[in-house]
Amino acid sequence: MHAALFIDPERLKRERDWFNRTVVGLVSAGVQITRILPENEPDDERVSLAPAIWYEDSGVPWTARQRHADLAGELSDTKAPDVIHAMGRGIWADALDLAQRIERPVVIDVWTADECSDAVRFARKPEVGGVLAAGDRVAAALQELGISRELIQVVPIGVYVKEPGETRKSHPSADGKPADAMRGIVGIIAASGARFDAIAPLLNAFAAISQRFPNFMLFGDFRERDGDKVWRHLKSLDLLDHLSLIPCVQEHRELVLQSDLLLLPAPLNANSSFLLQAMAAPLTTLAVRDPYVDILQQNPCALLLDETADESDWQAALESVLCDVSQAAVFCNEARAWISKRNGVSRQVEILADTYDRIITGGAHSIT
Repeated sequence: MHAALFIDPERLKRERDWFNRTVVGLVSAGVQITRILPENEPDDERVSLAPAIWYEDSGVPWTARQRHADLAGELSDTKAPDVIHAMGRGIWADALDLAQRIERPVVIDVWTADECSDAVRFARKPEVGGVLAAGDRVAAALQELGISRELIQVVPIGVYVKEPGETRKSHPSADGKPADAMRGIVGIIAASGARFDAIAPLLNAFAAISQRFPNFMLFGDFRERDGDKVWRHLKSLDLLDHLSLIPCVQEHRELVLQSDLLLLPAPLNANSSFLLQAMAAPLTTLAVRDPYVDILQQNPCALLLDETADESDWQAALESVLCDVSQAAVFCNEARAWISKRNGVSRQVEILADTYDRIITGGAHSIT
């Protein structure tokens, strides 16, 4: 069985480690893999067992046909794949055209709310053999939009989950009793898609507890157009020394994984390995419920709030985990166990390999 993994630049930028783990896992499972990568993307020796070809991702629209023809020719020079796996909606159209040219089925990944909407149009194409949902919530949304249940396959995003002994978790408490309490609290605010009015109650809550927990530092990514509002609000709260803005939290995973709290003041409406890795690290997670992310509908994997949560709700949530180490540990342990069961790399690889085989051979289908 031979699969071509066609990944778009944005997905690769954010999910390089996930992509490499997926490639290695599939090769280890006996699946022949060809990687189709954006131009100028250096090869990676960690996945050298899977040959790569490159595509132009910056050409003008009217050269697309020739670019697709060239790509089809490169695939035909070797053994054409049995199935094309399109990772990221930025290359769905290219992957579909390629599938038509080499007369092979294509499957598309759907991880986000926006991708759910776009998937409806692509799912109608005869070349599309499967729509791979990142979780049950995404699968349900796809069905509600009218995509046939027979096309949908849930493929949870696979991440590496450390054993409990490999993890680090100790929260400072208000009276400073834990040995490393003076290390302070480091929180990550993942809010790149959030409006200012969703972020403000969380910042207000930190201001309210800052006298009890003076040694805290927050890192956040906010929408560019709301950056000035955030800065002005931080200044009014006298919190400027406690928060640093970073362009994209997901591109600073080493920082994230050494932190204490993951704070999600608005729904992400998107699945990612970043979220799963952070929660499995484990970071205590305080989040608004997310209609597209399974684990952010699960108590007690995280302390979940309603989207209407105000300053007092956030303050109560923060105090409950910062003042009670055992409560924080419950969330961490439950999240790690849930992710280990559902989102291990080996499970993802097994489901993917079975899905490829089913699509190629026309075998029986199961949505989960």
